[in-house]
Amino acid sequence: MSKKKFYLIGFLITIACAFIPYPYGEKLESQQSTGFPAQVFDFYTIDKFQFGFQLLGFIFNFFFFYFFFFLLVKLSSKFFGKKNL
Repeated sequence: MSKKKFYLIGFLITIACAFIPYPYGEKLESQQSTGFPAQVFDFYTIDKFQFGFQLLGFIFNFFFFYFFFFLLVKLSSKFFGKKNL
């Protein structure tokens, strides 16, 4: 696999995981946080609907999934003997 495919897979999985409810941290009744493994979005409903975007959480998630899939392919090629990297 090329690096471009790892970037694309990492980006798509990051977008998909950005809407998983974030289970950690302090929670308020009017706030909902989403993102896995790091928090990406905050939704507030105090006076009106607002949201916040955590750029560092998004970048962390992207590189987390990029390296996860890179290592997964590298280890699978080592165990199964395929030389596709």
